[in-house]
Amino acid sequence: MESGQTRQSTRLEAFTDAAFAFSLTLLVIAGDTVPSSYADFLQALKAIPAFVVSAALLIMFWYSHMRWSQRYGLTDLKAVILTSALVCTVLVFVYPLRIVFSSMFYWMSGGYLPLPISGIGLSALNSLFVIYAIGFIAMCSLLAMLYQHTLANAEYLQLDAIERQRVRFERDSFLLLLLPGVLSLLYLALVPARWGPLSGFLYCTLAVMMPVHGVYAEKRLKKLAEETAANG
Repeated sequence: MESGQTRQSTRLEAFTDAAFAFSLTLLVIAGDTVPSSYADFLQALKAIPAFVVSAALLIMFWYSHMRWSQRYGLTDLKAVILTSALVCTVLVFVYPLRIVFSSMFYWMSGGYLPLPISGIGLSALNSLFVIYAIGFIAMCSLLAMLYQHTLANAEYLQLDAIERQRVRFERDSFLLLLLPGVLSLLYLALVPARWGPLSGFLYCTLAVMMPVHGVYAEKRLKKLAEETAANG
């Protein structure tokens, strides 16, 4: 028979999984109808690029929470509150997420790829990037807080020095991940409106920052493991 801790952890994971799955469903059906003609079908296919990128981002956050849950499985009140806040953020975030990426592909394709809603001008697009940045920062912050909460419970979880350092690196990775969102908000507040959409390219810096952080973290963990073995 499973322990109470395991049962609670499983229920929390199932709740989170269901919320992310529902968000993906909303990503597919939001504002769409079943194609009634071949032309409508081809038009629907044009929405695939925005869906794929949006879904990939949601799956990244889901996978991050899944890894945290499977490794540490905390189910105390704070962990439940942080996870619930993450779920709520995802469910709210899914609509601006889809609109932002659809708008981005619309502008990049010169209008060939469709918009999910009409009437998106330059001002509205900049506002969407602000909403997107706030949601992105919130989700990264909540995951960073979950890892910080794990660190605060290191004694209870019986984490050794190496695992504690791993938790710190995981926490720091989400703090790094939210940095482009913060820079995006500052950029949108300071530059002329016509340059606002370029704020999206700030997120491309993650393609460099995250691998560098990953390599650094693995080197530090390897060095710590060697020092621990030598002192042991």
